[in-house]
Amino acid sequence: MRIAAVVGSLKRILDEEVRAGERAVTRAIRAETERLKRELREQVVSAFGARGRGLSGAWRSRVFPQSGDSLGAAGIVWTKAPTIIDAFERG
Repeated sequence: MRIAAVVGSLKRILDEEVRAGERAVTRAIRAETERLKRELREQVVSAFGARGRGLSGAWRSRVFPQSGDSLGAAGIVWTKAPTIIDAFERG
């Protein structure tokens, strides 16, 4: 194991690492939330054809926190047409 000397303020260095982690987590959550929403929209269009384009737009997403970055970031995806989607799921 190699140990390097700390140059500067250890607190500042650790704060920078935490901020970098917060940015990374928030970016990853935002990207995956958008990917899931896009995938769900594509599934609706593939199931209903061109007529499904309007229904596919009912999928919504939100990432928390809404502004800034956090190590505890979270994303949610939901539909504004749950009854139609439920009927589609049940066949």
